[in-house]
Amino acid sequence: MLIGCQSPNRNEAYRFKTFTFDLNEADESMEFAKWKEKHLNDQPQIEPNILFTQDSTPVGSLYYSDDEYQVYGYCFGEFGGALLFQDAILKDSIYYLESTCPVMIDRRADGFYITSSSTHSGSAKIQFFESPKELINVPLDSLNGNWKEKRWPQLSNYEIALKLGNQGQILVDTAGLSFNLCFQFEDQNFLIYSNSKSTFLGKVTSGSIQLIDLLMRKPSWGYNYDPTDKINGFFHYNFDQGTGFSLRNPFQQEPSQGDIYVRNDTIVISHK
Repeated sequence: MLIGCQSPNRNEAYRFKTFTFDLNEADESMEFAKWKEKHLNDQPQIEPNILFTQDSTPVGSLYYSDDEYQVYGYCFGEFGGALLFQDAILKDSIYYLESTCPVMIDRRADGFYITSSSTHSGSAKIQFFESPKELINVPLDSLNGNWKEKRWPQLSNYEIALKLGNQGQILVDTAGLSFNLCFQFEDQNFLIYSNSKSTFLGKVTSGSIQLIDLLMRKPSWGYNYDPTDKINGFFHYNFDQGTGFSLRNPFQQEPSQGDIYVRNDTIVISHK
């Protein structure tokens, strides 16, 4: 039997089942270990793969792959990040999306949903496009050069960043929050997100976030340089607010660490 703290209030209107395990409590820690053993099996890891090198520095780790695309990404914090979609057959170019920093790639029947969140600057975004071929195409052999400035010499670096970052349809773009998981349930987009004190469940609608429920009175953000993975159908987000520091960072308050798992109508949170 699954034992946890279920949130009974506004979640019920959307039929979500939310379970929270405090790993500082021995009983709850044991129950969470049982839940993991029952629901999560070891999954094969994506083989290490680098898209290209620049000045002998590897750039672009493999974040996602399917029969059509290999998606590489990188995140340099306040210095930016990107997703690079490479056709699985035609590998001589990539489709480029500026993304600081990519935390989730979710391919659905209608297209790709990309969630990005910069903990350093406190900004977050969700965007959608049907196909990576809608994105700006860049020859592979030009990636380790100044291709952006060469393509748009009349634009400033800021204008180039906007052009490359705001491709597709922007579903929501905000500041002061950390986005963790964007997932679909009953044909609607739901979001688990955090501010400096707490973690929430919301629904993405009309360019904004509709608050549904308070999930945890702890923040759930961290300097995650790898995107959310998927284990046995559960989206998995790991958070650790014990690393990094910025005087401008509004999130540097309540420490927390743990994991969030989401599948369909089930949300499972473990935390310390």
